[in-house]
Amino acid sequence: MIPSSLLSFERRLRTRGHRPSTIDRYTSCVARLVARSGVPADAVTTVHAYDYLIEQGNRLRVSSSWFNVIFVSIVRWFEMRVVALDLRGLKPQKRHRHRHPPRWLAQDEARRLLAAVPDRRYRLALQVALSTGLRVSELIAMRVDHLDRDRPLLRVPCGKGGDGRVVQMPPTLLVRLRDFWRTYRQHGLIFER
Repeated sequence: MIPSSLLSFERRLRTRGHRPSTIDRYTSCVARLVARSGVPADAVTTVHAYDYLIEQGNRLRVSSSWFNVIFVSIVRWFEMRVVALDLRGLKPQKRHRHRHPPRWLAQDEARRLLAAVPDRRYRLALQVALSTGLRVSELIAMRVDHLDRDRPLLRVPCGKGGDGRVVQMPPTLLVRLRDFWRTYRQHGLIFER
């Protein structure tokens, strides 16, 4: 039997516009807290929550992202119950990853890389990727009608995030792509999968 406080927690999350999957996760996290504490749902205190979070973080070694889900679900549940919450510094800390900017190939490195590819089709695909910055999925979905007939532009209809964009390419590359297509005559797609 589901305690009434968990049902009202679920309703509150639903009215706040949370996704059904988030509601399920938050409710299951709070249900595990209630089951672990061994007391009725309305009698769960911050001491129970603190012990539960310590257990999840240390003994079970859950990932930091999953610990964050557990933490937020417990905080939301205590907020709904209007109970003062003191978790003594258990809030997950964001890890600052040292992100290095993407490394671009120098011209001589790109030339050596292209020279190492023996097949003309793959070499041309690599040239397109290097000169336009297309992702692999965008490259293999490239169609003949995505090329602008008059200008050296390539239309990418569905890129990352579902947004389309127009990419400029060197005019010589457009000529190579047209020659390649005339030679191989793919059905719509420029590069076979």
